[in-house]
Amino acid sequence: MNQLHLDFNGDTTAAAPPPPPTAPGAPSILVRELERIARSGGRSRKILIARTRGEGKELLRQVVVRGTNWSGFEVNTLRPLATKIGAHTLSDEGRAIIDPFDEQALVERAIDEAMRSGGGDGFPGLAEKVGFRDAVRRSIAALRLGGVRARSLDAGPPSSSSRRRDLVTAVLRRYEDLLEAGNLADTATVLESAIRTLLDDEDAAHPGAAAYLVPGLPDRGLEGRFARALQRRGATLLRTDPVEGMPPPKGILWDVAPPAAAGSRAGAAAAAPAPPRGSLRRAPAPPRWRRSRRPSRPEPGSGRPPARPPPAAPVPASPGTARTAPA
Repeated sequence: MNQLHLDFNGDTTAAAPPPPPTAPGAPSILVRELERIARSGGRSRKILIARTRGEGKELLRQVVVRGTNWSGFEVNTLRPLATKIGAHTLSDEGRAIIDPFDEQALVERAIDEAMRSGGGDGFPGLAEKVGFRDAVRRSIAALRLGGVRARSLDAGPPSSSSRRRDLVTAVLRRYEDLLEAGNLADTATVLESAIRTLLDDEDAAHPGAAAYLVPGLPDRGLEGRFARALQRRGATLLRTDPVEGMPPPKGILWDVAPPAAAGSRAGAAAAAPAPPRGSLRRAPAPPRWRRSRRPSRPEPGSGRPPARPPPAAPVPASPGTARTAPA
């Protein structure tokens, strides 16, 4: 994707000169990396793993716009890829993979059963509230994808939010029991199975092609562990443009490559020294003719009538024109 060269420092005598772009529309390092892979890989199968399919397709579109063939590329995301890798192991265990709609229905059932069993005593009247149930469902999804289980919440220290923790723990425990009773596998179970397959079984199925990770993928939770497991099995994390003056973001997979590309100094303004204290001047007041002539309003209860605006000056009649009175 094209980037603009923006230099916010405005200092031409700086020790580190801005990067020399080859053209105003110079591509980013990430696009150049994909061009190199497309040229060297030919028509062989290549898997581009991005946060969303739209992001991956847009990156490949930038490659095509520059005249490089993208044949052989397959855009995928972490969760569908984990399903492909871990499905065989789950099938051997007799587990059925459920979709997000079934997961939501199972969490709703867990909420109902936890509330009936006394887990929601601290929240009377909220059992049927849509916002309350959505918040509980998002909490369960975040805990599951973070690799947190109900037994680890039971061992937590007491706190002022123990009522909320007790409710979420009861719902999570009931949800895990429903998964075990039905021999079902949700997204978290699929990710865990794929991680075990990649790490424990060297002869197990893997993506089957060269895999490339787009910078920005999560580095935490089960998705982050799965991405790291893919790297251990040979997946390559693509490099992108460095942003000078800003630290690398935390919680995501990120790699930069020299030399800096056009636009990499966009964050250098954050590291620029502040101007001297006395160098800032107060803006001058506007001239009197530009100030508002809006009449002031009296305070309520003062008994003073509102001030009327001054009458407009009469416009003198031009010589030779007749004045006509209104009928």
